[in-house]
Amino acid sequence: MLRRHVFSILVLLAIAASPLASYAQVSSQGLLSAEGARRAGLTRMWFTHLEFDSSRGKMQGLTQHLSNTETHTQFEVTFRGRSYLFSERDINAFGDPVGVSGAKQAAEKKVAALSALAAATAAPQANQPAAGPAAPPAESPKLAMHVVPEITIYATSQRGLVHAIDGETGKSKWASFVGDPRFPTSNCGANDEVVCVFNGSKLYVLKASDGTVNWEKSISGAPVEGPAVTDDFIFVPLLSGMVEAYWVEYPKRAPNTFRALGHPTTQPVVLNHSVAWATDRGHIYVANANDAKLKYRVETKDNVVSTPGFLAPDKLFATSQDGYVYSVRELRGGVNWRFSTGESISHGPIGVRDTVYAIADSGTMYSIDAEVGAEKWTTSGIRGFIAATDDRLYCTDITASLVVLDSRSGSRVASISAPELEVRMVNTETDRIVVGTPSGLLQCFREIDRKWPEIRLMQDTSTPRKKKTEKAAETKEETAKPKPPVEDTKPAEGDPFAMPPAGAAKPAAGAPPAEGTPPPPEAADPFGEKK
Repeated sequence: MLRRHVFSILVLLAIAASPLASYAQVSSQGLLSAEGARRAGLTRMWFTHLEFDSSRGKMQGLTQHLSNTETHTQFEVTFRGRSYLFSERDINAFGDPVGVSGAKQAAEKKVAALSALAAATAAPQANQPAAGPAAPPAESPKLAMHVVPEITIYATSQRGLVHAIDGETGKSKWASFVGDPRFPTSNCGANDEVVCVFNGSKLYVLKASDGTVNWEKSISGAPVEGPAVTDDFIFVPLLSGMVEAYWVEYPKRAPNTFRALGHPTTQPVVLNHSVAWATDRGHIYVANANDAKLKYRVETKDNVVSTPGFLAPDKLFATSQDGYVYSVRELRGGVNWRFSTGESISHGPIGVRDTVYAIADSGTMYSIDAEVGAEKWTTSGIRGFIAATDDRLYCTDITASLVVLDSRSGSRVASISAPELEVRMVNTETDRIVVGTPSGLLQCFREIDRKWPEIRLMQDTSTPRKKKTEKAAETKEETAKPKPPVEDTKPAEGDPFAMPPAGAAKPAAGAPPAEGTPPPPEAADPFGEKK
């Protein structure tokens, strides 16, 4: 046993002395230096500070929301190693956004100006002889359009602050305080319209546009971590073992209630068409996101204390404390495969592309084929997951350092000692790395050559949702359209509502019903309520 401890200490010392590690790269305020980030192949996009007094509380949690309906368009002009950006959010002389067309026109003007400059540079001088080798073709500017979904990071503090931050620029959208600062505040749950948070035993529903309180409601028990929000429902996990589903737009309606075996352990997760949560009795419950009805449950062999993972389009993952990783079909239920690590797992599974990653309590990270459940590789000394790109994984190790792993082999590429950055957002939806301090300092990093975010939406975007205003406009337009004349055509067989053909005799009033047809009840109302 003593020999094993000595060996572990030597391994840690070897990692500390490795040239991959960079120390003293975090300032006293908690900012990771540009040099330290560059050594790991990263650049800082932005940093900001939450609007609260850090002496009276700490940051509670971070939640990221990617909109399925709201996007913004940017045009990028590249020329001779330089980049010029034109956004639909740019302001014109009257203080109004220029919009997509305005941004495109500005980008095209820039292309024309740069093209003229390139032509003038490539033109031969007046005293230069025409004879000689042909000059290489002049470099021309390139125009590209990028459509990026609205990315919002919601941060909460222990004393009731909810702060909305633009995920790509770091600009503050709004900040609101909810509830009583003496009561604990949970993580947020959000959709495109509302942001939901617990303060004590109250549920607060805020408008995502400006942070004003839409409505609030006392819930029937102590909540767990945070709610899950779909288009229509707010799923509230309670320590009593129940999960309640409240209507987003009808707060006075009674919630749907789910009774589970055991107690919910984490915040529910929203999948393509479902909402899933785990209990300490080893059950995974999956409910329909549209009507809040329970679809099925999956029983594991031990407690599940981590948030389920998801990989589009239909793979649900769970880890249990007996060391198993489960792959479940989201729509139908049933276990696809089960993988044994042989050691307890408290960290939630992470699905990225064709791989699911599981981190055991011992620090061993397993890379598993998401389709068949076969092991790809393992590496040791890993404590948590932060983000991923095409070929790299960004994690934390047992020394609280930020480490970069090769996603193909699991080998370490770089390491940054940053124990001050205790707040690390688990990001499976984009490739952005968001870290911070408990005092409220947040900073976002990206790989140097990845200017535009890689979007890995958890929800299905094959049929994007339309805004309510668009739906209303379409309904109004359809109502205003003149209805086409009805042609007298032969009715389809078996259609009881088809019009009779022209010239057909109408049934006589009071004609007796066909033989064998039971008489209708007296004064029957076909649209009346059932008694």
